[in-house]
Amino acid sequence: MIKIRDFATLCGCSVHTLRYYDEVGLLKPAIVCQNSGYRYYSEEQVQCYLEIKEFQEIGFSIQEIKDLAGLAHLEIAVRILDKIDEMQEQMDLTSKVLRKYLREKPKEAGQWKRDDRGHGSNDREQMDHTESLRKIDEI
Repeated sequence: MIKIRDFATLCGCSVHTLRYYDEVGLLKPAIVCQNSGYRYYSEEQVQCYLEIKEFQEIGFSIQEIKDLAGLAHLEIAVRILDKIDEMQEQMDLTSKVLRKYLREKPKEAGQWKRDDRGHGSNDREQMDHTESLRKIDEI
């Protein structure tokens, strides 16, 4: 068994995170000592933690991750595909909002050359803006 602090170090997270995961029922310790309250984790739980982090990195909420518990791999794959669809819808909406603001680009073009204090931007900043405008034109 691995003490909570050692488990946190092994996983690259904080003890606070592990306590929170325990509190919400996402990753319970293998053993909690009734006398001391110390939490102990098993080596197998390292993989569980890594999977939780993977799901978080691709946009799953804590509740969505909890809902995956006990599902077959194929069902998890379906949930991941659903998440991809959600993310694509979000990207489409983001692009739509961006295009809305870019329609006004010609009338505001001079603003790209000044910062919010009215100072002229340096060559590097102007190149960054030019590159951004080029990318925007590709949308």
